[in-house]
Amino acid sequence: MRALGRTIMVILVVGGITGILGGVYLYTLFEIEKTAAQEARAQIKELKEQISESRSDNEDLQRRIDELKEALPVGSEAASSTPDASVSSLEPADDQNGDIQVTAPAAGESVGSPIRVAGRAIAFESVVSIRIIDESGNILAESSTLTNAPDAGQFGDFSVAVDFAVPAGKGTVEVFENSARDGSEINKVSIPVVFAQ
Repeated sequence: MRALGRTIMVILVVGGITGILGGVYLYTLFEIEKTAAQEARAQIKELKEQISESRSDNEDLQRRIDELKEALPVGSEAASSTPDASVSSLEPADDQNGDIQVTAPAAGESVGSPIRVAGRAIAFESVVSIRIIDESGNILAESSTLTNAPDAGQFGDFSVAVDFAVPAGKGTVEVFENSARDGSEINKVSIPVVFAQ
């Protein structure tokens, strides 16, 4: 009888210790997940602040460009309608979002082959995709390039020359990234261009 009592006591003690260890393990897992979530929230907040600062810097540069344009004498070479490379590189297309900003080609620019596509982006694995289509939607060329982002979630510059068969008429240069979740095209920027033969 005494042996049975001891056995029951050992079973109860072992069961209690197992329960305590299980509780400690679950609590530790919960704390790890909680800490990871807090770190993720802090990183998201930091990235949003960086994007906001970047937009503010671009607005300041655009204001300065506008001031300089107004100060130019009428009819001067710099005030002509011919796009200046340094100015157009600071004037992104109208439909650009915060994650991909294309500085070349400029909207409405006359382009040939190879076409230089450049800008800056925050993209999954730093990969930016480029597609050139004609006005009927036919794909003329597809390419991709890497940004020089110093770390994930940060802006990096990109520049790539894309060869294509130049048709007559107009077309579009599309710059986008593929979603890390499902591979779909996201953050797409479309720049209308005129093909020069």
